[in-house]
Formats: sequence, C-alpha cells, structure tokens
Amino acid sequence: MINVTIDQLSKMGNVPNRISMGNDLCVIDFRYDPSFDDFLKYPCHLDAFLAFFCVSGDFRLMINMTEVSVSANTLFVNSPNNIIRVSDFNPDTVKDLHFILVAVSEEYMSGLKMDAGRLFTEEIQILETPCISLNEDERQLAAGYLSIIEKMLQYPFQYKKECLGSLISSVCYLIGAIWDNRLQEAAKLGRLRMDARNRSVVTKFLSLVSEYHVSERTVIFYADKMCLTPKYLSKLIKNATGRSAPEWIDSFVILEAKSMLKYSPMPIKEIVSRLNFPNQSVFHKFFKAHTGMTPNEYRNS
Repeated sequence: MINVTIDQLSKMGNVPNRISMGNDLCVIDFRYDPSFDDFLKYPCHLDAFLAFFCVSGDFRLMINMTEVSVSANTLFVNSPNNIIRVSDFNPDTVKDLHFILVAVSEEYMSGLKMDAGRLFTEEIQILETPCISLNEDERQLAAGYLSIIEKMLQYPFQYKKECLGSLISSVCYLIGAIWDNRLQEAAKLGRLRMDARNRSVVTKFLSLVSEYHVSERTVIFYADKMCLTPKYLSKLIKNATGRSAPEWIDSFVILEAKSMLKYSPMPIKEIVSRLNFPNQSVFHKFFKAHTGMTPNEYRNS
C-alpha cells in the first residue's frame, strides 16, 4: 500500500493554485484539467485528515473499497487510517468540476482545541457516511471561507502561509460544527444505532484493526489492547455494527490484499510474506473464501 504524505499530495498533478506548509497542511484549489487524471488514481494511505469542499461538478471516491459520491455543495471528510483513491470523474460534468481540498496533519490538528479523532472517525461511523450535503446557511458560510482561500492562493503577499494556517484552523472548526449539527439532527430523529460507550469501543477497535491487521488477526489481541474480554468485545461489535469482530479483521486483510494485487506489480509470493500468511496455499484459500476468486483471477479481472 502506498503511503502519501501531505507534502507529496501537494505536488500531485500540475495544479497551479495550491499552497503547502511542509507536512503540516496543504490547500489545493482543484479545477479539472485532463492532465489531472492521475490525481489520487491509485489506492493510498494518506497521512492526514482530509476535507473536500465540492463547489461544482461531481466525482467518485473509493474509501476502503466502498464507493462514495461527492457532488456540488457537499462536504467529504476522511481520516488518516483509511485507504483512499479517486475512482471516477463524471464525464458529463467533469468540465465543471471544482473543489477545494484541505489536508491537515495529525500533529497540526492536535494543536487545535477540538477532538479530531471523534470528528473524522467516530462521528463518520455514527452517521454511516463521510459525505454530507450542506444547507444554504452552511453553503454560504463555506463559500465565504473558500473565496478567501482562493484569493490567498492566487496572489503573493507577506505572511501568506501564516494567514492561511489561521484560516485553515477556522475551517476545521467549521467542519466540526457542521458535523455536530448533523449528529444532533440524527439523534433527534432517532437514527443513531449506537450509544456513546459503544461508539467509543467500535471506533477504538476499528482504529486498532487498521493499524495491526497485517500482523494480528485474533480477537484476543484486540480485546487485550482495549482491556476487555474477547467475549464482551465480540458481542458489542456484532450488536453495534452487524458484523462480527473476525469479519472486520478479515475485511481489512482482504482490502490490503486486493490493493496489492490490483495496484502493484508485487509477486504473489511477496504479498503472502508481507501479509504474514504461512504459505501461498493458505493465502489462496483465505482469499478465495472471501472473494470467490483466486488471487491471480482477481489480479487479471
């Protein structure tokens, strides 16, 4: 799996209006051009909190192999642990595509007085979507910020990066406010499936699985990490998400295997080794049981 830093992200494609502050943050004013077709084309772990403000047009993203549609006047957010790629630009609207991408490092975010982990991970799990439509008030407020960002990107002036850093901090708070509003609306309508305790456990479990699934695939390991019994953790995860803990672990392993097979020239023997399977036979049986295809069949599909 490719790991992309903020600095590397800021240099993707020949986008004229962009600015970055090393690996702390970057802002890209993206207006479609055919030369941008390779932008986030391949799956990667992006080492940053990410937000797309879509101004016009629409496109599709793959997040952990699940497709998400992003259209005009929507906000999409993503956490550092997810696997992300742009899967498709809509040919009917691609000429109108315009979005502002904001990427902020975990270290930079930790300096803000907001719970970024809750916003970008837990609340997305609660609302079951990383993408929300903005109402008119939110759209106008976001448009105001975006207009200032666009002007800052286009014209040189002293302390440009410092001004932009302060503005991005405000944007992060705005995103937090919008997401909290959606959470409150969902709570009033009785749409939340999990209480606060269960949400916290599910979020922690998924975060640990994302970090350790290559080497650790037993519920006991994750239960020990969370100071819970395997039985309690398994029951809570199943009740809260509808999927068992082993199913979640296996899904992350399959996701990693699919990405390696589809988007790298790595020999299957090396993939088997990197994913810590004892031999190719075990890996083949595991992969086919979960996908209905052999690794070679999937790679060539």
